[in-house]
Amino acid sequence: MRTFFPIWLDRVLIVLGLGAFVFFSLFFVVSELNDTEAIIETPVSKVQGKADTLQSFAQALIIGSANLRLARPSPEMRYLAPRTVVDPMYSLLVLFSSVIIFIFFWDFSYRKPFTGKALLGLRVGAAFMLIFMIANFFRHDWFSEQVVLLTKGEFEYRKPFPLTSPEGILFIVLIRVCWIFKKGIDLQTDLDLTV
Repeated sequence: MRTFFPIWLDRVLIVLGLGAFVFFSLFFVVSELNDTEAIIETPVSKVQGKADTLQSFAQALIIGSANLRLARPSPEMRYLAPRTVVDPMYSLLVLFSSVIIFIFFWDFSYRKPFTGKALLGLRVGAAFMLIFMIANFFRHDWFSEQVVLLTKGEFEYRKPFPLTSPEGILFIVLIRVCWIFKKGIDLQTDLDLTV
C-alpha cells in the first residue's frame, strides 16, 4: 500500500502535532494558575422558599438567572472552583491526556494496531480518568459546601452526576476500547501462532 508521506515525514508530523498539543495544554494550565484576576462565575439554584431577588453577599454576588460571581476568589477557589469557560482541572486533564497519548501512541501503526503498548496506554488513560472522576466528584462536593457558606444557605450548587459528565462517558468508552484491544491482541496472537 502506498502512503501519502514518507515514513520519516509521517513520524515528524505526528511528533510535531502531539508536541503542539502538549505545549498548548501546558500553556492553558500555566495561564489559568497564574491568573490573579480570575472571575469565577457558575450557575447556582435557589433553595426552596427564598425570594427571587438580586442577592449580594460579602464575598459573592448572584447575578442574572442565579449565577454566582466571585470577583476576588481565595487561592483555593481560584484553583478548585468549577468554571464555565476554561476550568483548571480540565486543563490538567487535557495536559495529562496529551502526555499519555504522546508516550504510548506516538508510534501507533494501523497495520498492527493491537499491541501491548497501545493496550497499556488505554489502561493508563482509563485509570487516570477514574482518578480524575473521583477528584472532580470531591471538588464539586467541596464547592457545593462553599456556595452554601458564601450565600448563607440561600443558594446551592447542584453537583453533576459523575457518570453523566464528559469524563464519566469517556471513562466508559475507554473501558470498552480496552476490552476491544484485549480481544484484538488475543486474536492477533492466535493468528500469529497459526501462521
